[in-house]
Amino acid sequence: MKLLNCEIRFKNKSIANLKVKLTEQQNLLKNLVSSMDFCFIIHATNVAIDMFKNNIKKVHDKKLLSLSIGNRLESCNPDKVVMNFSSKPLNQRVKFLLSFGLDFCLPIYELDFVKYFFKFEKLVNSLREKKCQGCDFNVVVNCIKELSFKYFYGFKPQKIFSPIFTKYDMQLLKKLASDVTLIVCRPDKGRGVVILDKEDYLSKMYGILANTAKFRQVASSIHAVTSRVEDKINRFLRKLLSKNLISKNVYNDLYVSGSAPGVLYGLPKVHKANVPL
Repeated sequence: MKLLNCEIRFKNKSIANLKVKLTEQQNLLKNLVSSMDFCFIIHATNVAIDMFKNNIKKVHDKKLLSLSIGNRLESCNPDKVVMNFSSKPLNQRVKFLLSFGLDFCLPIYELDFVKYFFKFEKLVNSLREKKCQGCDFNVVVNCIKELSFKYFYGFKPQKIFSPIFTKYDMQLLKKLASDVTLIVCRPDKGRGVVILDKEDYLSKMYGILANTAKFRQVASSIHAVTSRVEDKINRFLRKLLSKNLISKNVYNDLYVSGSAPGVLYGLPKVHKANVPL
């Protein structure tokens, strides 16, 4: 919105300047030709301008139509895409908000300090690596610092506009997310939102883990298990490096450290009885 408003203001200034120049040129022309010729030239010019404007308008209307600019932003039918298998009823407004999907980008009413300034840190580091020529790097860093502080501390959440979400809607979603007795997840197939009782979800997950044909419990700690796997991979990489089968760069890229185990989660099969995971 800010960019568009800035561009509109710029265009309006340009139009005002051009109107002044046009008036000056028309006065000069009026002194050079007869009144009849002047009227004919103005009429012919206006016809040509109208044709040009109509052609430009057709092109842009076609572009906007292809971008679905006339379509209203609406959710899917909440009753079809939001499946509540929990013991708690869902507020109709919450169902409407969830029907946009779990990937829908929510408006930001509060900036994350770490995430915000981390982007600027990355920018400064990338510039340092490129070794900017012909400028004082400290001056560049100070300019970036001033800009980052200006927009972080000048951020006004009350100016955030969304045609769908309000601050009250965000509170409703946060309340749902903070309910520790519920699990909000995706279905096994297709897109949608599934809500389950956490107790029911965990009992089904433990039932899956109880299958000894597919899972076995490790006696040692998770850290010890991941460290053993890391050591095994790294020993193999050192062996390949010693035989010159891989380069030092490839070795560094594949070297393993700080590993963590995968996260187990269940996706509900919503079209089956008792909603198995």
